[in-house]
Amino acid sequence: MLDIKNLTSAKIFEAVFVKEIIGEKAAKSRLMELGITKGVKIFIKRYAPFGSPIEVVVRGYNLCLDKKSAENILIF
Repeated sequence: MLDIKNLTSAKIFEAVFVKEIIGEKAAKSRLMELGITKGVKIFIKRYAPFGSPIEVVVRGYNLCLDKKSAENILIF
């Protein structure tokens, strides 16, 4: 059975890699413009109290993602 995980399933202080970005073309393009591309390393810095937004480090800069965007980022 396949174990598909998205960014919201990662733990705090965990480093993960992007497997694929899913969703609508506009949402995928926005994430790619922010530097989130296939194979890039993402470090989970912290979650807000209710799970959104998620603060991550991508390519050396801090980035906050809403929960919906984070769900579209598949990781391994």
